Amino acid sequence: MNITEVKVYRLQDSKTLALVSITLDNEFVVSGLKVLDGQNGIWVSMPSRKNKEGTVNRDGSPKLYSDIAFPITKEARANIQRVVLDKFNSFEEEQFEPPKLGKESEHRVGYEKVEVIDDNLDNLPF
Repeated sequence: MNITEVKVYRLQDSKTLALVSITLDNEFVVSGLKVLDGQNGIWVSMPSRKNKEGTVNRDGSPKLYSDIAFPITKEARANIQRVVLDKFNSFEEEQFEPPKLGKESEHRVGYEKVEVIDDNLDNLPF
């Protein structure tokens, strides 16, 4: 599995520093990765969804989020983290185009107006 493209959308004034999508082998896109500023420095989180209230971990603690796409091996996770952070750090001084969200209206992403490409969501294959 090769990461053939990385798109970084920087955010302002947030612990979430950027939204990221990666393309694998020019065939499969994974979006929803985040570059976060945590207690131990900058790191990459995988795409996740919020769990229902009452969902718990094996130890009984509340489980707030679950990853919906994730690497299985430590090596794959380290590779994704390295490639994403290299791209994030190499463009730290530049401005990024915000993501296109889907409906022509004003969406806020780091206080920037986002224009939408397509507002027809009825023709999706799922």
